[in-house]
Amino acid sequence: MERDSYLYNMRRKGQVFAHKILPDEVLSKIYFKIVLGKKLNLKMPRTFNDKMQWLKLYYYPFNQTVVKCADKYAVRDFMKEKGYEDLLVPLIGCWDNASKIDWDKLPEKFVLKCNHGCAYNILCSDKSSFDKKKAVYQLNKWMKEDFGAFNIENHYSRINPHMIVCEEFLGDNITDYKFFCFNGKPEFMYVSNDLVHDRQAQIGFFYLDGKKMPLKREDYTDIKSIQLPEFLNDMIEVSKDLCRDFPFVRVDFFLANNRYYFAELTFTPSACMMPFNPEKYDLEWGNRLNIQKLVENYEKNKKIAIIGHFGGNENILDGQTIKTKILYDELKAASSFEIQKVDTYYKRRNPIKLIKDTLSCIFTTKDIIVLLSGNGMRFYFPILFFSKKVLKSRIYHDVIGGNLDQYVCEYPKFKKYLNSFEVNLVETKSMKDKLVLQGINNCEVMPNFKRLKIASIKPEEIKEPYRFCMFSRVMKEKGVEDAVKAVEQINTQNRKNICELDIFGRIDDGYRDSFSELISKSSSAISYKGMVPYDESVDTIKDYFALLFPTYWSGEGFPGTIVDAFSAGIPVIATDWSCNGEIIDNFKNGIIYPNDKVGNLVSAMEWLMKDADNIFHYKMNCVNVTEKYQPEKHIARIIELIEHYN
Repeated sequence: MERDSYLYNMRRKGQVFAHKILPDEVLSKIYFKIVLGKKLNLKMPRTFNDKMQWLKLYYYPFNQTVVKCADKYAVRDFMKEKGYEDLLVPLIGCWDNASKIDWDKLPEKFVLKCNHGCAYNILCSDKSSFDKKKAVYQLNKWMKEDFGAFNIENHYSRINPHMIVCEEFLGDNITDYKFFCFNGKPEFMYVSNDLVHDRQAQIGFFYLDGKKMPLKREDYTDIKSIQLPEFLNDMIEVSKDLCRDFPFVRVDFFLANNRYYFAELTFTPSACMMPFNPEKYDLEWGNRLNIQKLVENYEKNKKIAIIGHFGGNENILDGQTIKTKILYDELKAASSFEIQKVDTYYKRRNPIKLIKDTLSCIFTTKDIIVLLSGNGMRFYFPILFFSKKVLKSRIYHDVIGGNLDQYVCEYPKFKKYLNSFEVNLVETKSMKDKLVLQGINNCEVMPNFKRLKIASIKPEEIKEPYRFCMFSRVMKEKGVEDAVKAVEQINTQNRKNICELDIFGRIDDGYRDSFSELISKSSSAISYKGMVPYDESVDTIKDYFALLFPTYWSGEGFPGTIVDAFSAGIPVIATDWSCNGEIIDNFKNGIIYPNDKVGNLVSAMEWLMKDADNIFHYKMNCVNVTEKYQPEKHIARIIELIEHYN
């Protein structure tokens, strides 16, 4: 089926739709049956295709090195790290949108490709006759696609960002040498000609000494014999080095200009549905691929536990609860882990349930992720230390808040506990640096993340009144009184309401009366708007002028409200408190003011209002940084850590 045909495009759309509504395992079995006419065996994989499907579903998407090496752009760094930069095709440029390509600066011949899939290539052998408009349309169409959704190759789906890569054109009569590597050893190769034209291609399978294998693919013309290049042994040696980190990979080279170049690393050839003729080679190749240890580890450790504040059945929207729920939901969606929840919400409401759940967790689960407040750490750290030492549990500490270093000073035993864990995931580099100074060396930075849609930003005229908002827990230490005073002061000075403040969030239990009195004494420019689910934050605040975050709360960590604001495309005015200055780029996506004095907040707000003509640039700078706060790569890293320590 031609790749630009109507039927091909309809099939692609159908595959994407099926990927959205069907589990990956179910869809893989359907495709396997359609393509190969056989039943896929994932429980006890024996054939090459069965084992490759297992790797495709359960291993490759969660291995960051695989994801990096499947990326046609990022793999260049991998090759440089390995010392093979000289094998790379010379790079001309890269862009995140085809409209940014400066065609006048490109040579007469070049190759364009997208980094996040296969067959995303455009060759230009003569720029004078090259259809640039068609190329831009095709490239931008590819850039929007999730290639991994077509055939459940989820490691491609994790490639981010999508990029357009331009490389030198080295000729259109190219011969490919592709080495099938099993458990760190090249075993076979196939040689191909004219793969650019797909079904016109010729393919032949050979042993490494050049002897023809009695194996062919019916969907391509067979190559009967080859003349071995003088640098064949060099390609084999490079393949050995590149494949050592993977259970299976195909190392691809091509010949041009009397030398060989690196092409790519292919982890799922034919989407792991390779037609074998004779069919016996499917089993013979399967016998060469040993994934037994990977399968055993997966089966043994696919049950994990999360200890944290889930909020019971209440709709609790504080930062700790939201972070815990997001971690659970994202791990559930990105893995096949069976996840046991231990909800610290029940500490006072149902302590017997909490004790029972905790004991069940430490005696039946080896991998435990913990997200704990100060009281939770004091209660659970000794238990987890015992579980680690006696029961050989593996503990992954996802740190809540920004004052763990203070707890270590106050409770010296925390140092021993923290160092016994597999990792402490802290939200900022500054927190990691503080803990390292205290002798805690197993820290890794992982920022607060949320799956939020990104607001669409358009230039628009800003008029009075300027609408500000707050979107966090409502308490004095979060600066709510300072924000109210600042708005009132600005309006009083101007003798009219030139700005307004809407306050969103859960009111802290001990602050309800004070806040009620604050609102009752405030002007009509101040409003309390109630609580909003975290996944509705962008739609709720996207039309505001800016978000105020005048916090001076001692437990402040990586504020999720800043992620909400950036995703909504609104700048943040915040105190230079905790890690705010590490997150906000001053005068680009927000303003950092030096302390908790109302006068400084007023000055910052007035400065931004006077600079309202440039608010579009602030908004664009906000949304441009949101990608690093999306969950994909962070969840993949957590999964990789769990797999690494198993």
